[in-house]
Amino acid sequence: MPWCYLVLSAQYRATSPGDSFLIDRPLRMLGRLAFLANASIDLNIYAQVGLVTLNRLARQERILIVEVAEQQSQSRHERPSQAAIASAESRSPS
Repeated sequence: MPWCYLVLSAQYRATSPGDSFLIDRPLRMLGRLAFLANASIDLNIYAQVGLVTLNRLARQERILIVEVAEQQSQSRHERPSQAAIASAESRSPS
């Protein structure tokens, strides 16, 4: 996982997007495991495949949201938080 942080830091020329990526992953996994425990679902092979699939989809979506937010904040001169909210809303299904 440290290589992922280095790549993101180099790509965005800052450490703040990388920090959010590093903090988000363990919290997401804890939430999914808590859901499985709350629903009394065993951590069998099907649940593990589902966790991996959800992780991949969420990671791709998060990368797209950050890229769109970076482009919007540079082109429209918006604050990064406003650009992130706008890009997340544009990626959400209607």
